Order: sequence, then C-alpha cells, then structure tokens
Amino acid sequence: MQWLHLMYAGLGTVVFSLYLVMDVQLMVGGRHHHSDLDPEEYVFAALNIYLDIIEIFFFILQLMGLLR
Repeated sequence: MQWLHLMYAGLGTVVFSLYLVMDVQLMVGGRHHHSDLDPEEYVFAALNIYLDIIEIFFFILQLMGLLR
C-alpha cells in the first residue's frame, strides 16, 4: 500500500510542477498573447504561483516522509 502513496505523491509533484510552469507562462505572457493578464489580475496570478509552490512543497514532504 505504501507504493500507492509514493505514486500519488510523485504524480502530485509532477502535476503541480506543470501547473507552476503554466501559471508562470500566463503571468509572463508566454507564446499565446490571447491569454495575457490584465494589470489587475497580477495579484491573482502571483497567488496561483504561490499556491503551486506550496503544494509542490507538501508533496515533496510527503515523499520524503514515505521514503524514510
């Protein structure tokens, strides 16, 4: 059953890493200019990036705890 928790934590780390990349590209402008943010939405984008980093940190902590 521990392998299932390891797989869940590993998959969560990868998924939220991809979310982090997508949110940073959205904030910077990226290749798609149709999804640029308005100046009022930068607080929302910064909050999304912050939450992605926190989730990645939690999944890494979970991985470290399971591998102990």
